[in-house]
Amino acid sequence: DLGTDAQRYAPVQARLEDAFSVVGGSSATVDWRLPITVPSLENDRDKLIDEWLLLTDQNLPDVVTTDLVAKIRMWQPEVVLISTPNEKSATSKIVWDVVQEAVKSAANPTKYPHLESMVGLLPWPVKKVFSHTPGERGTEVISAQGYLARAGVTIDQWAEPAAARLLDRNEVAIRDEGLSLVFSRAPDLKEAELSLFGGLDIPAGGPARRTLSPVSLEDMEVRRNAIKNRVNFTHSAEKQMDSRTQGVELIAHLEETAQHLPADQGAKLLSDIVLGYRQRMLWDSAEQSSTLLLNLYPDHPAATESALWLLRFWTSSEMGWQRLRTRVSRQKTTQINPTIAQAQFEAQLKQSQRLPGELALPEVEQTPAAFETVEGAVRVKPKDFSALMKDDLSGSDLLTMQSEQWRTHATKVANLMEQASPGFFQEPDVQMSLVALLRRGSKHSDADRVIDQLLKLNSSDPWHMVALGETWTRRPQVRSPRPVVICRKTALAPRLDGKLTDACWVGAAEIQLSDQPPQGGDTEFVGTKEQSGKPGLQITGSRAMVMVLYDDRFLYVAGSMPRMEGQSKDPPQTAGRTHDSDLSRFDRLSFQFDVDRDYNTFYRFDVDQRGATSESCWDAVGWNPKWYVAPYGDDLSWRFEAAIPWEELVPSPPTSGTFWAAGVTRVIPTRGLQGWNHPLSETPSPQSFGLLRFE
Repeated sequence: DLGTDAQRYAPVQARLEDAFSVVGGSSATVDWRLPITVPSLENDRDKLIDEWLLLTDQNLPDVVTTDLVAKIRMWQPEVVLISTPNEKSATSKIVWDVVQEAVKSAANPTKYPHLESMVGLLPWPVKKVFSHTPGERGTEVISAQGYLARAGVTIDQWAEPAAARLLDRNEVAIRDEGLSLVFSRAPDLKEAELSLFGGLDIPAGGPARRTLSPVSLEDMEVRRNAIKNRVNFTHSAEKQMDSRTQGVELIAHLEETAQHLPADQGAKLLSDIVLGYRQRMLWDSAEQSSTLLLNLYPDHPAATESALWLLRFWTSSEMGWQRLRTRVSRQKTTQINPTIAQAQFEAQLKQSQRLPGELALPEVEQTPAAFETVEGAVRVKPKDFSALMKDDLSGSDLLTMQSEQWRTHATKVANLMEQASPGFFQEPDVQMSLVALLRRGSKHSDADRVIDQLLKLNSSDPWHMVALGETWTRRPQVRSPRPVVICRKTALAPRLDGKLTDACWVGAAEIQLSDQPPQGGDTEFVGTKEQSGKPGLQITGSRAMVMVLYDDRFLYVAGSMPRMEGQSKDPPQTAGRTHDSDLSRFDRLSFQFDVDRDYNTFYRFDVDQRGATSESCWDAVGWNPKWYVAPYGDDLSWRFEAAIPWEELVPSPPTSGTFWAAGVTRVIPTRGLQGWNHPLSETPSPQSFGLLRFE
């Protein structure tokens, strides 16, 4: 069960069936009768069982075991494979116990006789049960790099297309699996029978075997050597990536190494290298290796994912600013030789003209592009480079030049995606990246036409609601179809103590958090409430709410969360705080800001009842901005005030009338979610974001 994040992966059943089919599986099902509906419920055995007993009319053991016994008798497996239980996961322990009980009951003719009498499912004795643990040793280890002779690929290559149907690319990790024998019907197994298939009689041509694909002995050794070279290079590259200098130098060897491998191995090599760079936040190298993958292997499935990542990466205002501000900071603190810098810059310009202009696409029917095709990279005259040598560099010159270059590359990739994969290109999340790209190029009419197409989606589709909200921003005079909150400019900065007693908060709009969408109401904007104007803010501890303000230096966020029964009452802590703390056991708030409304990339800030924090910027989970958080707590509620410097988010403060997309979610372990932008999920879902309007 995907729990509170199920919305992100819908339709789960169809994706699961598709994934199993890709790797040769026969069937896959999701048991929706036993959902995990609230955060961290899977880690609390007593509360989890109470919840499931309620859902099964106090008949949990019989309901679960009966279904598994029926499946065992229907499929008649020789071996059953289950996951080794995680010490912190109550669900994995329950599954572990239930599966072993079902295996024994499936072989017992006195158990569940109605399965035989009513549907003809005879008792079936499973011969062996194995547990598997990723990366662990056992009686047998299945190597991710094991060679599948009939498929001509390694196990991880075979499994990745299936995993990609269920997970995001950066979550896909096919690792070695350690197998351990848990149960055997034979009392004394020989050593050869301790393996997964040892001692099993599954003859070719029998009912349990598919028709075998032929094995090509002619090129087997060549392919084995290519795989060995690819694996060795990847392992060496991962070590070099941990050294920033060597990680950059690695790029120089990538193209030559990849081209000496068969196409599928070269694409796999580059795909793994790209992921390694992204995980380490080496963005320039990730950009170059992704482009190389796109240029060398445009027809490989990995190229589609790389094209999408590059489109989002080059379009994202959040990622663009984080890259630029790092360069600006480095410029301010480093002595630069203008002659050398000029030569390096011109060399980079020549290199940029290949990004990704060399892509060779298959012949397709030409269709009118949704926007202008750019044939070449942006050319900056040598004299323009002198702007980067200024002592008073504010970033505006670099921002203009580099942003234009990224926009050019993103436009090329978008056009290539539209031609090569028109169906994929029309996916709403891809189209919203296109909208942000068009707006950046001041093509607002073209962006509006894309939004108008999304309005044609089913009214229940979350992307239809996004389009409604975007349409409203053009003429925001009437009630919004999406949650909207006004972020007002304040002349008086709050004193950060977490108490929310400053006068500035009296005029702030209150974002009310709830577990269900608000029904009706007479407020101007959905999900917000104006303060009464009374002196001081009345904190009763009975309602969950968040407020936002800003001035020329900071974006201010404050919140008050009522204490929930059964939750930890850990007091505020300010000493020894670090970035990216583990907040999973605590009542916490997550707020997200999508500054360019591409509904794909955004900043995320989390703070819990102790004042501990965690942050990320899209793929960059290691992004550690400088911001200020003051926690406070009493018996009724926990509160916080936070100040985020503008330079951590954008080049300059937003002007009045600017809109951002934003999300706010409270996660209460074992209790549920509260939020402002519905439907709610523990992991932020951009298509459910509301709007933040600066005034």
